[in-house]
Amino acid sequence: MVLETSLYTITNVRQNNLAYLADPHDDSPVAANYPQNDKSERWNVNDLGNGRHSIQSQGQNMFAATDNRAPVGASVIGSSRRFPWLITETRVKGQYTISTTDTRFFWGLVDNQLETPIVLASSATDSRNAWIFKKVNEVQDAPAAS
Repeated sequence: MVLETSLYTITNVRQNNLAYLADPHDDSPVAANYPQNDKSERWNVNDLGNGRHSIQSQGQNMFAATDNRAPVGASVIGSSRRFPWLITETRVKGQYTISTTDTRFFWGLVDNQLETPIVLASSATDSRNAWIFKKVNEVQDAPAAS
């Protein structure tokens, strides 16, 4: 199933932590965090066509990116430039890999510690490299009026 353009949280399958961008500066790491109902854990995923998507932090207004032709182990970082990712459903319904369009390396989370950077990995089948996209309902998540 192709992901539609929407606002999502992105959760690692194995580690059960969210992708989070804490800092609004270029080259800041996208890292693991626990749910806080914070805009920095929400991502605008936009379908760019041809299987490609951009992933932009709602809280920091920065795009998830990496260097061109980045190697295994390179960090996923925040960037002011739009960066295309391939988001592909795995054999498990509702679980996806997020990969570069050039080298086909995948977002991975090596452990479950908070603030562990998300890095590129070579295996599409490792559950540390699989992600769940959950749509965010902003009306439901908004604070109640007093």
